[in-house]
Amino acid sequence: MPATLADDEVMLLEEYLSCADQLWQLKIVRQGIPTSFELKIRDDKVESIHSEIPPDADIAALLHRLRPFILQEERTGYLNVSGLLGARFEHPHLRQLLKEQRRLFDSRNNQELVRVTSNGTIINCEQTLFDWLNGYEYHRDQAKREKIESLHRLIPLEHSMPILLNVVGDKVKAVFELATLIPVILGREESVQVVRRGSQTDIKNDITLPR
Repeated sequence: MPATLADDEVMLLEEYLSCADQLWQLKIVRQGIPTSFELKIRDDKVESIHSEIPPDADIAALLHRLRPFILQEERTGYLNVSGLLGARFEHPHLRQLLKEQRRLFDSRNNQELVRVTSNGTIINCEQTLFDWLNGYEYHRDQAKREKIESLHRLIPLEHSMPILLNVVGDKVKAVFELATLIPVILGREESVQVVRRGSQTDIKNDITLPR
């Protein structure tokens, strides 16, 4: 038997879609977050380093509209909504897709491609991302700032920005992958195909829920 959602749960999914629509309005989201990072090492020494990121205003707008999805206290938090769907629906393909999406959201997929560390701390991970957000963007937590600064005594923070924004980009992808499932959950569509563009392969999942 298909799962039944309570009225407040339906409202939550509707709110999630509304926030996703607002996020999609940003050009930086529709076109992708443009970043680059190049490091040259010779004789075990850094010879040159170059990085590029979007303008500050674009990053600020992206992080602002991403708040409803990545802050734990938000009703529309990605983990909250994903957890709700996983708890309400037993469809095996859906649950598997939710697990794959969560690995994308929490940076585990990112770390499987490359793991960037400084002083034994992983840069492209959840903890470092939120230390940066709470130290420089969402809050001005001095302890978080000092923690981030301690990781950038050799290479300035500005050159880690492409790495951190790459983690943010994976969160954006996961947010929209989840959003594509909700119309099926709400019965507006019979099926959906989720396609994730990877560096080597495309992952495709067709989901059809019983009515």
